Amino acid sequence: MVQARFVEGNLFRHVAVMSLTASVGLMAIFVVDLINMIYIGWLKDDVLTAAVGYGGAVLFFTTAFGIGLAVGVSALVARAVGARDPALARERATEGLLLSAGFGAVFAAAVWVVLPQIVALLGASGRTAEETLWFLRLVTPGQPLLMIGMVGAAILRAHGEARASMMVTVWGAVVLAVLDPVLILWADLGLTGAALAGWGSRLAMAGMALWPIWRRHGGFSPVSGRSLRDAAVPLFAISGPRS
Repeated sequence: MVQARFVEGNLFRHVAVMSLTASVGLMAIFVVDLINMIYIGWLKDDVLTAAVGYGGAVLFFTTAFGIGLAVGVSALVARAVGARDPALARERATEGLLLSAGFGAVFAAAVWVVLPQIVALLGASGRTAEETLWFLRLVTPGQPLLMIGMVGAAILRAHGEARASMMVTVWGAVVLAVLDPVLILWADLGLTGAALAGWGSRLAMAGMALWPIWRRHGGFSPVSGRSLRDAAVPLFAISGPRS
């Protein structure tokens, strides 16, 4: 039987532990932008530094969409876990991951198409706009992986795995901190290196989220198109106001 950790025990401890670990995990997502800024800054090129800053603003917008999805999936999975229904919990987790990946890909594609307009709206011009656009066109397609990682971490949190959930994004930041100096400085790839490191970080997050779900929580359930359509209604009812 699935273990519902939050229906018994000390309520204050549950709230404190989950809040603290969620805060650390959330900060780790945005530390990635800071790490990029530091290593790009070491290139002593103000244009590249500005490009990373503009890029971070756009990526924050797309990340917020993923946070909303994570909240919705977490709520639906936690409800099934609380009801001690492991089959339903697996179903909700699978549907949530697939819907998040699908809508994340559509959202990232839509943003990718209008990137020139977004960069212009932010006020970038000349070479700064060109470098910003180059960086975002490389890194934006990887945002669905970030959303998978965030939603997977939320599923782990719904199962009461505070540390495992936190470590999803912490490992993403660690991987980026390792890849950034190699690709940006040693390989001298500049913004391209930062974008490739971002892809590595997102792959690490997705892997760190999916692996414990597979090993410790029964993996995933087969779904149909109809079940995905039915699941989309409550998911976006919860996620929409929080995106």
